Amino acid sequence: MTSALAVALLLLALGNSWVGRSLLYPPTLFSVAWAGYMLALSSYQETYFPIADDTLLLFFAGALAVSLGGAVELLLESVVGSRRAPPAERRPQTVGRMIDLGIVVVVLALPLRMARLRQLGGGSLNLLAPEFWVHVRQAAIAESDASAVSWLSLSDNVVLLALFVALAAVAHDVGRRRIRLRTLGIVLLALLYQVSTASRASGITLVCGLIGIAALSRGRWTLRSVAYGAVAAIAVFSFAAVLMGKGGRMDASVLDNVRGVTSAGVLYAVGPIVAFDRAFADPASVPGVWSITYSVAQVANKLGAGIALPSIHAVFTPVGPGLWMNAYTIYFAYVPDLGVTGALVLLFVLGAGLSWLFRRAAAGSPHARLLYATMIAGIVMSGFAEYFFMTLSFYVKAALCSLAIYGLPPLAASTFASSRPGSRAGSFTDRPRRE
Repeated sequence: MTSALAVALLLLALGNSWVGRSLLYPPTLFSVAWAGYMLALSSYQETYFPIADDTLLLFFAGALAVSLGGAVELLLESVVGSRRAPPAERRPQTVGRMIDLGIVVVVLALPLRMARLRQLGGGSLNLLAPEFWVHVRQAAIAESDASAVSWLSLSDNVVLLALFVALAAVAHDVGRRRIRLRTLGIVLLALLYQVSTASRASGITLVCGLIGIAALSRGRWTLRSVAYGAVAAIAVFSFAAVLMGKGGRMDASVLDNVRGVTSAGVLYAVGPIVAFDRAFADPASVPGVWSITYSVAQVANKLGAGIALPSIHAVFTPVGPGLWMNAYTIYFAYVPDLGVTGALVLLFVLGAGLSWLFRRAAAGSPHARLLYATMIAGIVMSGFAEYFFMTLSFYVKAALCSLAIYGLPPLAASTFASSRPGSRAGSFTDRPRRE
């Protein structure tokens, strides 16, 4: 059944790629990602517990709901006409200066980031010790659960700023067909900032965003860029796994680290899916601590609301002999609160919204381009966790950063065009206007 579902999802992905004319089209990405999860699960079926057929059907229904949302959004635009994204009001020189300013802030904030790591590490700063990073991660989780705020914790926003500025710098240079040294520097620095969170998801978000924003700025994607991105994602995951002792060790041999990191990678890809199956079959055994309103309540608590919130980290669930996982895919945030029907409706809306944003990014809107680039990892990693409503504040900050760099978007579009498949307004291969 798992292999059959993988084939069905690949066929769905082919249909979506024909509709959206791009691998970056959200329903295509979603279907490809889940086909990959199913293929991995099929390959390691002897290592993990089997998944019930009704759960597998839910996964296919979810991909279909996202696909229908994208198709309906396209249909509505083809009927009412699509506004073509006008150029940004700011001149390229001004945008470049804003990016340079962001780079300066990120560089100057390095000592502050070191102080923050020392705080989370309990007073030490042993960056090469796995136990240090474990302590950093645990302290950050505890602080997040308590909605605590300190002046040093505010420096966590610099981690996000580094990511946004790196994406904007790549888009700025790719649009002018010249990658400058400062862009390479901010990309590497942003990667270090992401790794400093002791979370591999942050690094993957940056890598996926770089692939996406480069393709959106160029007006097309290539297999070479995807291959480079895949290698970079594997490198980021492996480096973090070895440095933090999550699948690898600094003192282990290369072969042992390859084996350990591979096992950890499979667990992170397959484990949450198996864990959700167990939660879906027996909801009483796994408290549904995720909610689409969690991010809003968390922000409200930091402002003094005092809302009682459970830990965002669910209980660990057995997913195979001696294997445990506490992340349960995108569905764990939707099904417990909304039921299967409500979850599918929400996925339909999500598919439509992401497709709407993607088309504006592909049409040339720098604001949509930056925002959508930060969401690509959420689509790809939807088999691991929910990265849209649960991290809503992240996207709010991305939108604010895009306004700071590119200025307020024009209120009226300069031209109107149909976005039917094959038309210039709807085709990803149409080179976007330069802002």
